[in-house]
Amino acid sequence: MNAAIEYITAGTIICLILGITGQYATNMVYDRISLIERSSGMEKADKITDMMLLSPGSPVNWGESDEEPEAMGLALENAIKLYQLDASKVQHLSDGSLSYIPPGRVRDLLGLSAYYYTDIRIYPLFNITVEWQPAQKAIVKIVNQWSMPLANVNITAAHLNVDIGEVSKGNLTSFMDLSLDGAIYVFNMTNALGTCTLNLTRTGGEECLLILATQLSAESMTTWPSLSEYIIGTIESSMGSISGFNTETVYRNAEIDGLNYVVRFTLWS
Repeated sequence: MNAAIEYITAGTIICLILGITGQYATNMVYDRISLIERSSGMEKADKITDMMLLSPGSPVNWGESDEEPEAMGLALENAIKLYQLDASKVQHLSDGSLSYIPPGRVRDLLGLSAYYYTDIRIYPLFNITVEWQPAQKAIVKIVNQWSMPLANVNITAAHLNVDIGEVSKGNLTSFMDLSLDGAIYVFNMTNALGTCTLNLTRTGGEECLLILATQLSAESMTTWPSLSEYIIGTIESSMGSISGFNTETVYRNAEIDGLNYVVRFTLWS
């Protein structure tokens, strides 16, 4: 009986020693990672990225104004999930916007000193291209951010006999709901090469094409012959060529107007 108790006690002590040693080793690893992050700037880049994408900025509705915000933040004012961005705020980063905020001012509004340089790039999760072929066929190609073809992407297209400039934001919403009046819908799925064919009837007059690419819960949209003003394309706010030893790049997946995007933030000094 005493021998059994001794064995149980010894086993318990050994387990405690192993558990404490394992926890100590784990803490050492995490401390080392934190030290590396702090020395490389990763911790700063992460915090700045989340501050920019999770905060609406100040004032919270600054995207509706032509004035610069007091503090930079791209999040939707009443966002119901993480990384849900306000399209009007994102547009301020585009050099084609009337209320364009230059990269140098973006850095200032993020609270960074002149010691740092920044590059912000926002682009659709799926890159969609359209190429017309004879016999009234349109070839749609989908690639990811690394230019790799994507198979099994569901394609929803709507052909309209109107100029793309006449398509409103409400029309785009109706298109996504499959309820756009006057549209001829076509459906297909990309093959192993990331392409699929849309058979359409073209009249030779004014026309446009709305295309939605869906895979699992991710969605991207484009329009032809040009991108609708109501869709965010690729936007970049850069202070120049990325260089230097202290460089860190952070990626986040974000949502703008129900569509999925990638946000890349690079900080260097």
